[in-house]
Amino acid sequence: SNGSMNFEHVQSRLSQEILPGDTLMGSQTYWFRLYDNAYLSWENLIYFKRMNEGSDLEAAFKAFRPDVLILDQHWQEYISDVVAGEVYFQSLRLSRSEFDRFLAGMNAGLLTTIDDQQYGPILVYRLHW
Repeated sequence: SNGSMNFEHVQSRLSQEILPGDTLMGSQTYWFRLYDNAYLSWENLIYFKRMNEGSDLEAAFKAFRPDVLILDQHWQEYISDVVAGEVYFQSLRLSRSEFDRFLAGMNAGLLTTIDDQQYGPILVYRLHW
């Protein structure tokens, strides 16, 4: 696998879906080529919930209001309803059921799926605020 070629392929595909002014949320990897847009790490959702005790995932998303979610294999590993595994994993875990409920409630549109050997399947959603 050629990491540079994979990165260029993924970035090219992502660029086709991103509009000027979109606020993006995803793994930090993609910011390197999408730096003209406001870019938020998905981990902000975790930190928001920690700082706002009792808040849910929907409240965290509403605080940041991303237009586009870039949901890659790395981020997917942390979305689970299983409470098990390493402490590091659990400290960054987002509830799968909450996540899916949020996407359904937002009528999030799946813009594209990018299949990539290095980054795994990447799902790109547009949120309709």
